[in-house]
Amino acid sequence: MHPLIQFLEQARNEEEDFQKNEILKTVDELRLQLHHSTNKISSEKLQTLQVARCLASGTLRRGKLRSEWDQAQILIHKWILENKCLFNEDDIFTLYSELIGEKVCSYRTRHVYTTKNRHPDPEHIPILMDYFFSVVGKNTTEHSVEHASKLRQIIVSIHPFGDGNGRLSQVLSDFVLLREGFLPQSFAFPGAAMMMGLPDQKVYMTPHTAFVNFAESVIHSYNVMLN
Repeated sequence: MHPLIQFLEQARNEEEDFQKNEILKTVDELRLQLHHSTNKISSEKLQTLQVARCLASGTLRRGKLRSEWDQAQILIHKWILENKCLFNEDDIFTLYSELIGEKVCSYRTRHVYTTKNRHPDPEHIPILMDYFFSVVGKNTTEHSVEHASKLRQIIVSIHPFGDGNGRLSQVLSDFVLLREGFLPQSFAFPGAAMMMGLPDQKVYMTPHTAFVNFAESVIHSYNVMLN
């Protein structure tokens, strides 16, 4: 088993499991609260949430590829309307191509670094992406927020493409959350790089810590909309 897969599959301890359940309980309560106050949501709050999300991306913050980002959002909403549930490799290439504005049909073939941390070698990407698709297709009862967090951390850790991996992981997690009726995360914590699960590097985050930060950013989205 690849070391990255082994790291991402580590089990929670009892204290972490309790914390996870408490956080998910909060998310579910906020979701219900928002459901009962939909008529109070203003366009200004929706815009505030969207701006906060875009500011979290260095690329989008600089005004680059914003129209491509919007097209990728349109695509995932189309998938939701079509009741699409699973991703395959073609879907990933299609979504990534929308994000960067050009057709891409293969994974990266060179080494990439984030904050001086080296991601898996190019020759390991196929087996790591097979792991990603196995997680996507797994018949699981885990909460949508936990599932979205897991998919996001896997993509950010693998970095299957040369650029735009953070945005790809973001829009994938958006799809999972929106499909199940949850708000997307608002990035109230440091960006995608801080979700990397690279235990052999200086900067990395355990799956549980990544989940906590991810869930807190979803909670922040609800607080923006409700307050």
